[in-house]
Amino acid sequence: MGDIANSKQVTLLEVVEKLLDKGVVISGDLILSCGNVDLVYLNLKLVLTSVQTLLEGNTIKKDVNL
Repeated sequence: MGDIANSKQVTLLEVVEKLLDKGVVISGDLILSCGNVDLVYLNLKLVLTSVQTLLEGNTIKKDVNL
């Protein structure tokens, strides 16, 4: 992604294409509380990748486990 960051004009399509090609994991925590009492705790993880990248990653993992 360094080559995109160094270029002067970057389109949104180029950024999305690179993100989908490599894959991105976004994680975060959400805590809902009332009166200093935690009522709900959510550990959220979002995986953003293309289907092709996901399938290629699974193939590599299966080969390593053999």
